Amino acid sequence: MKLKKIILGILFFTAVSVPFQAWASGTLSGVGLLAGKEEKEEPDIYQVTLPTDRDLEVVLDPEGLLSIHEQGKYDSSWSGQIHMKQGKGALFINRSSFPVMVRVGISIGQNRKGTPSTIGLLESDSNVNDGVWPQMYLCAIPGAAKIESMDDFMPSDTNIPIEANGGQELTEFSFLLDRSEYVQDEKTGEYVLADYEDNYDSASFVLGGKVNKNADWSSYTGKNKEHLVIRTVYTIQKQSYYDEQRLYQADGEGKMPYALIGK
Repeated sequence: MKLKKIILGILFFTAVSVPFQAWASGTLSGVGLLAGKEEKEEPDIYQVTLPTDRDLEVVLDPEGLLSIHEQGKYDSSWSGQIHMKQGKGALFINRSSFPVMVRVGISIGQNRKGTPSTIGLLESDSNVNDGVWPQMYLCAIPGAAKIESMDDFMPSDTNIPIEANGGQELTEFSFLLDRSEYVQDEKTGEYVLADYEDNYDSASFVLGGKVNKNADWSSYTGKNKEHLVIRTVYTIQKQSYYDEQRLYQADGEGKMPYALIGK
């Protein structure tokens, strides 16, 4: 009888353990390249790579069902976790000839119009399993190192709770990215990116956290289910110089976030 209950729970909840929809907007998207001479010989060259709409797909897994797909058998320790899809995450790469600040804004809702979600958002995971109401601790986890691909992502020990619910508010944080070096081509006279491996700066983050594994999530299943949408807004600002003193600082040991600007 116990085995049947576990199987029924898995079959019932498969429809609930689905990815968030994710979409991004802001002043820029994808890769932009602008060059223009002013009163100096060297042009300002802008090239920033931003995440795409599908880079922040996560799975809410109150019952730990993802363990079956990933490990081939059920593991109850997966219950109540928020999982980033394999290889997914937000990656910003600056190959501009000047430093940039990347401001990130995140909120959740039921749709792109900004209708607030009925899920309760928590600032920590300590009480996430209290009661039967759908609630979650969703957080952004900045990377601990400069990377060129999300395959190399290493999480820092910093978690940024996302408590913005609806279209009128955002949870915000920022990264400061240094410039890349450009050289003038002797044949064409054009400025090109200097050809060495480390000639870029980047920042990254993933989403994680926990959901109430004791909650009734039935309103998120079926034909008329409530949807969950992650709204992300990226704003890029040119910086006159690279001010390292603005970078995030914290006391104690642990893996620090790379390029995160402190408050």
